[in-house]
Amino acid sequence: RGTALLLEHLTGSLASSISVSTHLDIAPQHHLFMKGRNSSNIKHITQRTGAQIHFPDPNSPQKKSTVYIQGSIESVCLARQYLMVGDRPGSSQQGQSAGGCNDITDVFEA
Repeated sequence: RGTALLLEHLTGSLASSISVSTHLDIAPQHHLFMKGRNSSNIKHITQRTGAQIHFPDPNSPQKKSTVYIQGSIESVCLARQYLMVGDRPGSSQQGQSAGGCNDITDVFEA
């Protein structure tokens, strides 16, 4: 939330319309767990945040770990937090802060 407020202050009302992206490195063997059955976890996070989450093709011969998140500053930050904390339906950590979006230079590629 702090990062979003800072960017809104610096860019004015443009902050909500600027599309940003970030990525997380998640070991390929954890992708199915993170996505959930029929990608239900990712659909849930996408619906809650409005961010787009892209996992690498599981059928690719080169197993890649990079998961991309794209959307508004606030939606990307929130989706990243959910993925890092493991905030999925029924999770005991649901709604807790991961503190994962404090350093803008570390998180966003505008």
